[in-house]
Amino acid sequence: MSNANTTTTTGIKTPYCFRCQQHPDLDDPPLKRCGSCHSRRYCSRECQRNDWPRHRDECCLLAQGKPVPNRQRTTMRLNWHPWGGPGPDTICYLKTSRPHLKDVSLSGPYYPFDRVFGQMFHHMAANHSPDGHDTLTEMLMAGTANSLQRLNAPLEDGNVMHFELIREENPEVARRLPGEVWCVFVATPHPDMYSRTERRPERFVEASDMEVRGTFTTGEAANVAAIEILEKLKAEAGPQAGIARQDADGLVKGGVYTRQGGTLSIKLVEARHETGSVTNVTAG
Repeated sequence: MSNANTTTTTGIKTPYCFRCQQHPDLDDPPLKRCGSCHSRRYCSRECQRNDWPRHRDECCLLAQGKPVPNRQRTTMRLNWHPWGGPGPDTICYLKTSRPHLKDVSLSGPYYPFDRVFGQMFHHMAANHSPDGHDTLTEMLMAGTANSLQRLNAPLEDGNVMHFELIREENPEVARRLPGEVWCVFVATPHPDMYSRTERRPERFVEASDMEVRGTFTTGEAANVAAIEILEKLKAEAGPQAGIARQDADGLVKGGVYTRQGGTLSIKLVEARHETGSVTNVTAG
């Protein structure tokens, strides 16, 4: 493999490992590209070796600048429950990520559980993933979709979209849905977010991860939980950490900030009023 700072695969930039789809952070070693076609990039020799059985057939075509068929890269991890699926008190969130765009979003909570699949189909249609659509359709027809935990859906441009179904046992919230509830989210921004002059026009955070830390029936309960999470994250970050808050609409919105040398580390915490829409954490 050879080092590469910029690589294009049939005209599509892919700044992530083609095998595991992980995007390197600023302090990670640069991705290496295939020494033959100079088109596929990998984070390690292990990923390159594991991808070779599938890359072998396309390597010569890419080296000659010819188009290659879209590779089927749909993989699933099933979460089998002893009762055959979610229980009567199970609510669900959907985490959707597109590593090539540094984009992570959460939607939900969904109840009954099968309402989440409509949102997955919406994302697949909007991002052009016919293979993902067919895979999920087959699972629904086979009656196995309720055991789905993760699904990687290949996109037509050669990139990939990750889906993760996050379950929470919450009978009080389940009784209210569909309806108004309040949630607490924690987002980890990409480390290079504040080092660039570019900003997404909607000012969403370019997140490397988002978590659900709880679902509540009142905004007051969500605020209490958000403040507790901020204080806990500050204690974990050490004495140099600080909390900044910019509450909005009566709900807690803040972050824990630490700086070591020239590196800024941030955790954003936000209490949100939710009705099942897509959730991105906004920049403060």
